[in-house]
Amino acid sequence: MQNLYHYRKYIWQNALQDLRHRYAGSALGAVWNLLLPLAQILIYALIFSQIMTVRGQSGRGSYAFVLYLCCGLFPWFTFANAVTRGSMAIYTNARYITRFPIPEEIFVAKLVLAETFILMIYLALLVMIGPFLGQPWGWSNVLLPLVGVLFQALGFGLALLLASFVVFFQDLSQVFGIIMRMWMWLTPVVYIEAILSERVLSLLRWNPAYFFIKSFRDLFLFNQIPPWNAWATMMVWVTGFVFLSAWVLQLTRPKLRDLL
Repeated sequence: MQNLYHYRKYIWQNALQDLRHRYAGSALGAVWNLLLPLAQILIYALIFSQIMTVRGQSGRGSYAFVLYLCCGLFPWFTFANAVTRGSMAIYTNARYITRFPIPEEIFVAKLVLAETFILMIYLALLVMIGPFLGQPWGWSNVLLPLVGVLFQALGFGLALLLASFVVFFQDLSQVFGIIMRMWMWLTPVVYIEAILSERVLSLLRWNPAYFFIKSFRDLFLFNQIPPWNAWATMMVWVTGFVFLSAWVLQLTRPKLRDLL
């Protein structure tokens, strides 16, 4: 945490640079960071309100499932990108790590922060477009960024943990890419919880991502503050993964730098 605070300006500036240059060479440049999520919302609205109908959201309007889907997919996209990109951060920045006295976690943090910026754009667009799709604005929406930051902090802990091992086993990044796809389907990101049995739901609560996705929907769709146990569970997962990754990095750092 001390290293992250000490290099906060470097992390912030590089995250913004990543955001600006993500679509470098295109005519609209950074504007695509707004247009792409907006296009996704419009596509989902067309498909799931006009072409396909989804049961289980009756009484909440024709765009209910669109909003439900966006509340799960958008946070998951940025979380998955933070983990997959961050897991390769140490390996791909080997020349900087071996030449300059920059802590390894800084390279993971700047990528995760860039994905956090993307998530904030997603959430802002969702809140602005929500009323046009039948979802009234509520005061609970102001807590959406907090859940977003916590979710990305979980991604940082997981990415840093993986990044330490990827240096030793490069194939691990490909393996975890498959695991991330499986993980999405083990989390109610694209399907409705109502279709699951109580037994499955009880097991689902042990999924680290479950309470984050559920909290996004509670705040946005139902204008409800998540209960204290949801906040406590999210904090436990974040703290556990961050401290575990820091401990593993501390143990592997001498051999890690030799391999780089």
